[in-house]
Amino acid sequence: MTDDRRPLDRLASHYGIEPDFIDNWQRRHLVADATKQALLTALGVPTGSAAEIQASLHAALTVAWQQILAPVEVVRKGAPLAPTVTLPAYLDGCLSWLVRTEDGERHRGEVRLDGLEVAAERPIEGVRYCRRRLPLPLDLPPGYHRLDVTTGGAASATMALTVTPERAFGLGDLGRERLWGVTLPLYGLRSERNWGIGDFGDLANLATATAELGAGLIGINPVHALFPPLAERISPYAPSSRRFLNVLLISIERAARRLGGRPPPDSEAGVLLERARAAELVDYPTISELKLQALQELHRAFASRAGSEHGAFDSFRARGGPSLERQAIFEALLEHFIRADPTKRSWRSWPDDYRRPESPAVAAFAARHADRVEFFQFLQWLADEQLAQAQAEARAAGMPVGLYLDLAVGVDPDGAEAWADPATVAGRVRIGAPPDDFSPKGQDWGLAPLAPLALRAQAYAPFVELLRRNMAHAGALRIDHVLGLRRSFWLPPERDLPGAYVRYPLSDLLGLIALEAERARCVVIGEDLGTVPEGFRTTLTAAGLLGCRVLYFERDRNGRFRGSASYPAACLASISTHDLPTLAGFWVGRDIDWRDHLGLFAEPGQSARERAERAGARQRLLELLAAEGLLPAGLDPKSPPVELPWSVVLALHRLLARSPAETVVMQLEDALQLVEQANIPGTTGEHPNWRRRLEVPLERLATDSRVLELAQTMQTIRPR
Repeated sequence: MTDDRRPLDRLASHYGIEPDFIDNWQRRHLVADATKQALLTALGVPTGSAAEIQASLHAALTVAWQQILAPVEVVRKGAPLAPTVTLPAYLDGCLSWLVRTEDGERHRGEVRLDGLEVAAERPIEGVRYCRRRLPLPLDLPPGYHRLDVTTGGAASATMALTVTPERAFGLGDLGRERLWGVTLPLYGLRSERNWGIGDFGDLANLATATAELGAGLIGINPVHALFPPLAERISPYAPSSRRFLNVLLISIERAARRLGGRPPPDSEAGVLLERARAAELVDYPTISELKLQALQELHRAFASRAGSEHGAFDSFRARGGPSLERQAIFEALLEHFIRADPTKRSWRSWPDDYRRPESPAVAAFAARHADRVEFFQFLQWLADEQLAQAQAEARAAGMPVGLYLDLAVGVDPDGAEAWADPATVAGRVRIGAPPDDFSPKGQDWGLAPLAPLALRAQAYAPFVELLRRNMAHAGALRIDHVLGLRRSFWLPPERDLPGAYVRYPLSDLLGLIALEAERARCVVIGEDLGTVPEGFRTTLTAAGLLGCRVLYFERDRNGRFRGSASYPAACLASISTHDLPTLAGFWVGRDIDWRDHLGLFAEPGQSARERAERAGARQRLLELLAAEGLLPAGLDPKSPPVELPWSVVLALHRLLARSPAETVVMQLEDALQLVEQANIPGTTGEHPNWRRRLEVPLERLATDSRVLELAQTMQTIRPR
């Protein structure tokens, strides 16, 4: 069939760039040629002239059609195995195939080429190529297998042949139907023993305490690796790498006990530590300096003596492989260049020889600074052990799921992951979102996405590693902006150009999630909020993932809140999220105050309209409670109180708890009636994002009357 599209449109489509999109208000936007060219150029595809565009299109099609086998085929268990083989049409004779299974089995066969179904054909440089389906009469188990083909010695190729479960692991596989849990900002935990920031030791202790209240899981913000030498880079959703952990969350006391040492600090540092513990907000610069100094002392003591713990560390390094080594080298390099020149805060500003992880200069640096590279590996070992221990303690306390971790949607382009794998991480573009109700100007998250074609070329190995590392110590994993598995909104390097959606191989990625989730026995929740494509949630549910339902968004066309019975079973239900106001903040419009103050509204008068809508929302929430038979005594929906009554907090949680949703969570911020929210999207330093601390210390959280009453409300309806 002839493709009549322009060369630029065909080239953009080849790289997944969609020609248009529908926004949150059902308006269609055509993607401009300038945006297509800018995104392609950012991927390294020449588009400077009509001739370059034509040459780039020809090169892309030639590569695609001259590969005998695709890099990877992902197939659901029970579906026919019939990968395509692409060969010149003039070849005849027999094709031999060999399947090597993950567990070492070998299956062989031979077929005649002229007996295979032709799926497509195309002339390339004067030669007609045919794509033929190769049916494999095998029933392979889920796993990562290999297929080799040979045609009479004239041509041979290999591909990854991945078979996945039909559905992801779920609560039913744990013998559970419905659970409730607690979510909180880990960094915001106060305790008598932490160093001014919540840590993995606090997480273990809180998991045990909330398990005793009946909680089945405990959810926290992402704990991905940040930038140890850059204390100001604090967003858990803008990590240096999603493959490794935030070392500031290491419990110094637990690390010292593990290694048989004594936790610092000295008297001078002790004063700083007490200030950090008492501070209203997390003091990242002070905490970073104190904890890294203490960890260096622990590492020196560890390195100076023999012991059984060295075997555990060596095993961890062996399992971490090249990824861990590159992570540690990056952090050592970043520290080195910042000490020499504080302006070199991005690897893009380093000398050319150090911008490529495989360069001789990087290898020489790693050899010269082997102790420092080992130090950063040591930190990852401690963090990994402590996160694993927190999960073990949560499960031992009776939690069926335990830790509910969070996978961020992308990485900071200045970070380790973008440096270590520049072919896969599209570091020159940023991902975000088109305008919607809560962000009328749209969103630029400043994060680098994975490039879909590069990901496929590596048989999805980086994606599999990402899942495997994040599921290793998780009973449940939330995939932030799971819509990105289907399409991601890319913003070009040129700031004045609008963005466009880029397609991803949704079916393949969902299959890989199912395979890794089954192996890790990890429930997967997809954060499916925002501009959701039609049919996407149905696809998500069919794949075994839970979606998300947030009370604020669950409304009909008239703005009325939906009743509890309308919530689907396949979801995690909550009142709010980290990017939205707390319940108390929503009630009084504190988020509107902030957005008005920071100039985040797109149109004049929008602030006043939002305040009027929020007043109506308060009334409609009370009407919802009345319709559900949950309206507290003495309240009139037509005259909502100015301040949020505690009885309404209880009633709204009771409403969610009795919904069909498999999992319902309560935020500790709502239990403690906090007004301020953790993060305001679209801001950095203007609002204290990711720095707010909980007012009640860990030692009193599980006995706080509000936490107890709210937990009892959940436990009565959803007993564990």
